[in-house]
Amino acid sequence: MPPKTPLRILCFGDSLTSGYHSYGGGENPYADALVDRLANALPEDAYHITVVVNGRPGDAAVEAQSFDWVIVLGGTNDLANMASAHDVFNALKTSWDMALAKGSKVLALTVPECHAKVKWLNASRRALNASILAHEQTNFYTFDLFAKIPYHSLPQQDRDAFWDDGLHLTADGYNWMGRHIADGLLPILEQQILEQQILEQQHRPEQQHRPEAAKPATRKRRTKSADDGPAFDEEAGSPNIISQGYVVVRRRDLD
Repeated sequence: MPPKTPLRILCFGDSLTSGYHSYGGGENPYADALVDRLANALPEDAYHITVVVNGRPGDAAVEAQSFDWVIVLGGTNDLANMASAHDVFNALKTSWDMALAKGSKVLALTVPECHAKVKWLNASRRALNASILAHEQTNFYTFDLFAKIPYHSLPQQDRDAFWDDGLHLTADGYNWMGRHIADGLLPILEQQILEQQILEQQHRPEQQHRPEAAKPATRKRRTKSADDGPAFDEEAGSPNIISQGYVVVRRRDLD
């Protein structure tokens, strides 16, 4: 069995990446649920998955390390500090570019909503998320996390289960978030597996053609000459069909 392909993922961001909850009393990174979802959904022999979490409460968008994939969630703190959507986007793009320059693929997440309903904050978030989703670059992918983990549209029971303080999620909420992110990443990974299989198939040496089986030799029938004299009735048939009677052999043929 060929060795599994290493799949190293960096989850980079702020407190939502570190899994901050209970006012700092606990951490439950979404990366835990992400790994479980990927491992259960991908072929068992496809990848050896390693995930590193580089999220610290209060972090803004800074340098990303080199991994196969870098999942970037940033901007929540910047928007809360009244940074413009344009400035936050440029900061995020700097982190994306650094990861891409090191050979990583990037999955950029949109900024989710929160309890606060402030017009300027909502407008800045919408503008930032629109810029993230519209961005195009080689090896750059996006996932609309905002659409997957709502706050205000949830029933109160689900809101209590998934959201902690109106900004951060509960442990169950981070698992909910991680499963959604995995579902966004899975189609890309599955497509890569398919493309790799096609590539390997194209580069396999062509099977050598087997030599054709030798055809059984056929004996040429003797041409009748004038010296043979009259033919008996039995000679008129095919010499291969013995069932029609018997085969006459002339002495001259034996000599």
